[in-house]
Amino acid sequence: VFYLRADPDCVMRPDGLGRLALHHAAAAGDSSTVSLLIRRMTPFVADAVNVADDGGMTPLHWALSQEQPGTALELLRLKANVDLVDRQGRRPLHAAAFSGDEDCVSLLFEYIVPLADGLSARSYGGQTPLHYAAASGNEAAVTLLIEANAQIDTKDSDGRSALSWAAGEGNDEAVGVLLE
Repeated sequence: VFYLRADPDCVMRPDGLGRLALHHAAAAGDSSTVSLLIRRMTPFVADAVNVADDGGMTPLHWALSQEQPGTALELLRLKANVDLVDRQGRRPLHAAAFSGDEDCVSLLFEYIVPLADGLSARSYGGQTPLHYAAASGNEAAVTLLIEANAQIDTKDSDGRSALSWAAGEGNDEAVGVLLE
């Protein structure tokens, strides 16, 4: 607290990769620190909960990619935007799908269902969240996405399907789910 009083804009100083303390706290799953930092950042940036690092990743991307569903839920409660893309065109669901954490994936369904292309959102390489889940080999994430009606046969910019990604990465369990 003393440091914040002496140097209030310290919350806005990025590291060498353009990441703020908020990004690191979200990745670490420290929900209380995330909330504190967002409150302290608001005088400097109105939409602090959605501030992106140099790679375009928001705190929500970071929480989901590091399998932190509790922190992701807190960020969503604070109005994190599930539709923002990073520099590779990936939305938070792409990050959750690649992490393979079932709670992170299913948590987003409540927020993306109203979006027309939520499950079929494509990164700049044309990959959907299902491509990312298949590539990471997480059977549970693949199953959740398929049960939510993700399109199995969608091909990315290189003509690869989720099955191709799962097989190419040697992810037998994901291959099995995709072939069921």
